[in-house]
Amino acid sequence: MSSTSHRSDLEERRGIVTNLLNLRDQGLLTTGVKRTVAASQGCTVRTVENWIANADQHDGVYTPRPRRRTQLTAEMRGELAIWCANRHSAYEALRERGEIDVTYSQFTRLVARDLAPGHLASFKEGTDGLYAYELRNSRGRGLRNQAWEADHLDSKVSVRLGNEIVQPQITHVDDASTNAICGLAITPHRPSSDAVLATLRDAVLRDADHGPFGGIPALIRVDRGSEFIGKAAGQAMNSLGIQRVIVRKPWQKGTVEAINGACTSTLLSGMRGWSGKPTSKGRPARYDGPVEDLLTWEQFVAKVLRWRTEWNTEHTMPALGGRTPLQAWQDDLTPLRDISRTALHRYTLQTDRPFHVVHPGGIRWKNADYYTDERWLRDCIGSHVRLRYTPHHRRTLQVYRAADDHYLGEVYLKDTATPEQKRAVVRGNRRVADRAKRDRERGERMLTKRYAATTEVTPAQPLDNLTYQEAEKELARLGITLPDETPEHLPDPTSSWGTTSSAPRQTEHPARPAHNLPAPTRSWGSDPSAPPPQATHPDGQETAS
Repeated sequence: MSSTSHRSDLEERRGIVTNLLNLRDQGLLTTGVKRTVAASQGCTVRTVENWIANADQHDGVYTPRPRRRTQLTAEMRGELAIWCANRHSAYEALRERGEIDVTYSQFTRLVARDLAPGHLASFKEGTDGLYAYELRNSRGRGLRNQAWEADHLDSKVSVRLGNEIVQPQITHVDDASTNAICGLAITPHRPSSDAVLATLRDAVLRDADHGPFGGIPALIRVDRGSEFIGKAAGQAMNSLGIQRVIVRKPWQKGTVEAINGACTSTLLSGMRGWSGKPTSKGRPARYDGPVEDLLTWEQFVAKVLRWRTEWNTEHTMPALGGRTPLQAWQDDLTPLRDISRTALHRYTLQTDRPFHVVHPGGIRWKNADYYTDERWLRDCIGSHVRLRYTPHHRRTLQVYRAADDHYLGEVYLKDTATPEQKRAVVRGNRRVADRAKRDRERGERMLTKRYAATTEVTPAQPLDNLTYQEAEKELARLGITLPDETPEHLPDPTSSWGTTSSAPRQTEHPARPAHNLPAPTRSWGSDPSAPPPQATHPDGQETAS
């Protein structure tokens, strides 16, 4: 019975007793009235009389005696925390120490009564388990561009890219008010800061190529991925005046997580080569079909962009009142902050230092030369310029005048490597990485000290699997020389060394008293250090041995 129902029953009983006392004062309390009350309350007449007697003892107010309850002690709570909410193990440990005097069934009822499910989950899974039982208020939808949310989505779809098989990653930025996908970028590998900047540019721009969604938002929620909290993304958001809010839990950016789930269930799961399907053995699914049946990179990108258009313009949602994200966006008349393409390009690029000097051979940057055939570069020889670039993109640089930050043009990397050289470098780096991996695994095996398996209580027996020759070979490979264990040659003694000290005199160092040892017996045997006994003749003369 809950505490609320118990209080309501108590108040009802007090009202009944008060009415009975009033009837008694008026002389109208009869046995028939007591029987009627007892029948309505499901008790006996004697119980009703006890209620009246209890009220007489407490100044006319029915006050029941509090029920004796066993409480969950601090030792019980601590033992539950030690055993990660395992009730049986905690009870056995308390019973062995004599710190509990209830049965196991009573102990489980105490735990269920005094500890909330979230409290028990925190014993088992820590704060993550507690978060699952927390009350979360739904965040208001707000206005358009009031808050954006960004995230990466692993497609888990095998796609053909040239002669390789890749799994593309999707980076997208969504409006939390209208559920519109404002910006999207796709990379064939794990995205980095350049993918975040490309997505941000695609989300902010509003024109015929990018659609009506965009503008500069007030804030953007991101997780703790290095691509979102890095220097490049932070510099771009600060330049645009966007507040970056770093969240720690997926439900704190629920809009983008919901769109991730919708994209997976309505698009990616139906593609050939999707590895997210469950298997009977519990391992991730693998595509075993012919490679020719897989989507190409261009086909995959086209399908994702088409799905984005359908989501924004055709997909209706109950949370939006049966409207599409486009309709919800157009119905919201909140003013938008726009920015020109040139200014956006400037703010979403990274710069390294205040200026560079233009030489006759071009612009020197990171041990490479950049050049262009346009006239403006020849006119800027000897002047100071500022370089902006996209992270991880060394092919081109954007050049600005250092004095007034005026855009001049684009320069290109000179003496680029040939395709054969690139392939050779990739193969060489792969061989170096494989060799380093093998050396690391070998070193870990040699550092691990192994012991023999045992089935009984015995000291652990180490397994010495390294021979003397193997140790010498490994030390030679590592360039380690052990110190010589032979003692150093001592010089010959001279007269200055003095003579060996004589035995201490009795007066200076008195000898200790001898121990009283028992006399030797025949069972002791002969002394091995004593000379062998001489054979004797019967007449008493010694004979030669």
